Amino acid sequence: MRAHTIGLMILAAAIPAAAAIGGPVQGFVVDHGSRSVRPVNGLPGASLLGESLELGGGVHRAAFDAARGLGLVALDSGVLVATGGSGAPRMVEGAAPEVDMLAVNGNAGALYSRAAGRVQVVQGLGGSLPLRAADLPAPGAVLCLAVSREGDVVAGVEGGVYLLRTTGQTELLAEAVRPTALAIDDLSLLWADSGTGEVWKADAVKPFAVRRLLIAHVGGEVAGVAMSPDGALLAAALSDTRSVAIWNVASQVREADIELMAAPTRCQRMDTAGVFALNEAGTEPLLLLDLSDRSMPRVLFVPMKEKE
Repeated sequence: MRAHTIGLMILAAAIPAAAAIGGPVQGFVVDHGSRSVRPVNGLPGASLLGESLELGGGVHRAAFDAARGLGLVALDSGVLVATGGSGAPRMVEGAAPEVDMLAVNGNAGALYSRAAGRVQVVQGLGGSLPLRAADLPAPGAVLCLAVSREGDVVAGVEGGVYLLRTTGQTELLAEAVRPTALAIDDLSLLWADSGTGEVWKADAVKPFAVRRLLIAHVGGEVAGVAMSPDGALLAAALSDTRSVAIWNVASQVREADIELMAAPTRCQRMDTAGVFALNEAGTEPLLLLDLSDRSMPRVLFVPMKEKE
């Protein structure tokens, strides 16, 4: 293996003053220090965390579709749908208490409560009708969660990766010892099995019927997986080694290991193609993985906006 180690790229010194950072919103992350949701403003390599969204405070966790600016947010008072624009937040009726996981894709969202043992789906996030969480059959204690744009939920539990349809049907997509990370888009589904070290990809047909093994041995506890926009690179965020491993998909060669300042907890897609949030803000530095240039995968540090 011809892997090499790349240090974290800290670009704070090259970032303009806070007042000069504007432009697009890359996405939204939870700031655990203020227990709020904050936007990531600017472009990769020149970004700052913006001011907190007005959601009422007490945020526990959140998941956003960055391209749509829609998200599910779990607060002390319940679960709501938030927008990055001027739309008012809307509460979700019937949501389970003590939400541990959230996922959003387009107008569909999913949540999981370990205490209640419930998986739920919420549809119509971007509409104007009242929102209500609908229960789906939970195949076991959920380790990772994703949702399709159609509202079908994918859940990883010890023993397998399951498709939970909105019709109430449950389908075993693949056997897995301990799946710990999922990633889904319009074309494919990725999952990482930290029990075997394998990463698999399934195409979104029939659905997810055509599948192939991408990586045979990751060698760590996978908190998130992502692919470059051209599908040439696969990244696995490893929480136990505080690093990101990068593979060439065609050759299955581990080309790089990027050391991190904080343990990654996710690979959350941002609005710029190939850019992913590796963690949340507040207690540790916010880190973005940039796979947009396959010749130079990098990790970027996002500082907070200075108080004016």
